[in-house]
Amino acid sequence: MRAVPEKGRANKALEALIARALGVAKRDVRVASGLKSRYKSVLVSGDPAGLLDRATSLLDSRDNKVSEQK
Repeated sequence: MRAVPEKGRANKALEALIARALGVAKRDVRVASGLKSRYKSVLVSGDPAGLLDRATSLLDSRDNKVSEQK
């Protein structure tokens, strides 16, 4: 997913991407800082344990794919 950094489009695209990956509503994700920077801080609202489980699963699956490519 790509969006030009114009009128907040890239930040909205990032929020949507994270929401989809974590299985939460778009309204539960927002860029908290770094609106005009390539380095962002993102806040995600929801059940902390559930979010941690989903994030960990995403990272584990990514690590497994990287290991398989070696």
